Amino acid sequence: EMLKTKQKIIEANSNQQILCKVLSLLINRLVDENTVFADILVSTAIKTDSIKRPELKLFDFQQNLIEQRIKLSNRKTLPRLSLFGDGAYGRPGFNFLNQDFRFYGFAGVNLKWNISSIYNTSYDKKNLMINKKMIDEQKELFQLNLNTTMVQQNGEIEKLKQVIEIDKSIVDKRKSISKSTSDRLDNGLITSSDYLTEVIAEKQALLNQLMHEIQLGIAIRNYNVTTGN
Repeated sequence: EMLKTKQKIIEANSNQQILCKVLSLLINRLVDENTVFADILVSTAIKTDSIKRPELKLFDFQQNLIEQRIKLSNRKTLPRLSLFGDGAYGRPGFNFLNQDFRFYGFAGVNLKWNISSIYNTSYDKKNLMINKKMIDEQKELFQLNLNTTMVQQNGEIEKLKQVIEIDKSIVDKRKSISKSTSDRLDNGLITSSDYLTEVIAEKQALLNQLMHEIQLGIAIRNYNVTTGN
């Protein structure tokens, strides 16, 4: 059993070294077996205030851009009214028979309306409305998939929280059993093998609780990534 335990220790140390090297490459910082990692604050890590995914902002920006293009198309169909004029001082003016110095000038109104643009604008608006509808559907589908993922992840979080509460009860009971077994060993009522079995069961219960807490921390991080927080 000691030799088997040594084998497991060697495997665990090797896996730890490999994972540290991979993590060092990912974060561009030195990580080794002596690195101390911070505990995951499970109770306060989840953020459910709002969804802050950049994709939603992109959809809104695309919709706003299409709305602005629709407004611009509407302006193209409007008639254009402009004023013009000119003036001067001198002689002769418009009346060549009058050779006196005087002010003279002219002014007018110009109206332009491209009728053919109405058809082209109508065609452009239809295309823009189709694009806008496609964006709306893409946004709706994205939100549906996002909400579905959030429901699944939230369910996983709640499940792990309940499992951890049961883990705590199991650990408490295992500690009580180990203590009772220790007393029985001291009184010669059981063998050391029986005591060792209960101690191993206690450590396994602690290990299961720690594993579930890590899984809960990962589930909460995934949920926060999904919501963009």
